[in-house]
Amino acid sequence: MIERTTDIAGGCEMSERRGSRRWGIVTLLVFDYIVMFLARSTMSMSGPSLMEEFSWTATQFGWVQTAFFIGYAITQMPAGALADKLGAGRVLVIGSIWYALFTCLTSFTSALSIMMLVRIFVGIGQGVVVPSDFSMLSRWVPQKEAGLAGGIVQFGCPFGIGASMIVTVACIQAFGWKSSFYVFSVLPVIWCFLWWKFGCDTPEQDKQISKAELDYI
Repeated sequence: MIERTTDIAGGCEMSERRGSRRWGIVTLLVFDYIVMFLARSTMSMSGPSLMEEFSWTATQFGWVQTAFFIGYAITQMPAGALADKLGAGRVLVIGSIWYALFTCLTSFTSALSIMMLVRIFVGIGQGVVVPSDFSMLSRWVPQKEAGLAGGIVQFGCPFGIGASMIVTVACIQAFGWKSSFYVFSVLPVIWCFLWWKFGCDTPEQDKQISKAELDYI
């Protein structure tokens, strides 16, 4: 991005290259949202297959769905506080590995009570994502760009849900309902690797950011 400023003393214009490192971080957070909603939505898409295989009623499957949001609610506020204190990146990585593990374990579960417990644990891991992402945005994006950055990150929600419908149906038709949980348990691990490689908790700690962009933020 090029910014033009006016030199009051000389009346001449200068241009300075600020860089766009902050938008690289925003891109990683968009991917984080997409991965989260891919993993979250696959249960809804797999519902008919699970009810048929395990002879669950619609009410019983509803309990499984509700169990996720119990876990999700548990970690929302604590995650925001931990992200502010310990660093949002660290909290995101721990939460992502956590829900990836229990998303995978969903494929090995058949008893209704155990499935509900597993889905609570998936929700606990995913509950850290939203507050941690916005804690990260508050450090990386100046106030004048906060609305745009937040809207871009939120785009990952409908995109992830829509993509989950396509991918989950394809997996179920080709390999059965368990396959989609295997697939979506790998993606959070890939995101963690990308964050380790390209992410950073704060602009001040980042070695790739320019001084001009750091001053702008």
